[in-house]
Amino acid sequence: MEINRKYFFSNPFIDITRTLYKEGVIMQPHHHNETAISMILSGSIHETVDSKTAIGGIANMVIKPRKTIHNNLFSNDCAIISIYLKEENHNKIHHPDMLTEWNWINSGNCNHFLQSLILNKTEKEYYETLNGFLGHFKHQKAHTKQNKPPQWIREVKTILDTSYNEVIKSKDLAKAFNVHPVYLTKIFKKHFGQSIKSYLKTLRVNGSMATMFQNETPLAQVALENGYCDQSHLNRNFKSETNLTPRHFKKLIQ
Repeated sequence: MEINRKYFFSNPFIDITRTLYKEGVIMQPHHHNETAISMILSGSIHETVDSKTAIGGIANMVIKPRKTIHNNLFSNDCAIISIYLKEENHNKIHHPDMLTEWNWINSGNCNHFLQSLILNKTEKEYYETLNGFLGHFKHQKAHTKQNKPPQWIREVKTILDTSYNEVIKSKDLAKAFNVHPVYLTKIFKKHFGQSIKSYLKTLRVNGSMATMFQNETPLAQVALENGYCDQSHLNRNFKSETNLTPRHFKKLIQ
């Protein structure tokens, strides 16, 4: 099957899906009836809206307003979690403009946002979570526009994105780019909003989520495929990032 999609959470405010797209899948122009906030857990996606194309990969997020016509090309296997907003009461949203434009951003760690939405019980909690996220997203967007990362630090990020399941040390990256480790850490955090250590943690948790889309994958294998030394290491990091155990999350999405 080229596309494997499942609705795994629903309440009066949102639906959440997890979808696996196989490499080479092309989706012709289409739209959704609800605004979608999507988290890319693995792989990459080329998305086009009004002749403008964005390329998103692991740890990127996108907001697509309702009725936005878009088409997609998945250049490798891509795992995505999408949050569909059932209602957008602009009187209760502090940054309504963030839901009216097609926005891509290197968002880093938004797992707590996902976890909060799943655990929210009341309308007040839902809007507090959504407003907090939109405020964070808007700040990140403005910061990215004002502080375009230099090419070398973008290359560092690409190495992390593609090799997060290997042993990566900041001192080795610094040596490869002929900079001091402290300077590397400072510049990376300035442009991407978190330390290299924190970003690697996010990548490994996101990668683990994507691996758990596969029903047959035991958690010990999930750990090894995503840079953890064992399942206990996975359990600790996953719980700290999402407030859910890997077993709970796997049961939830399947």
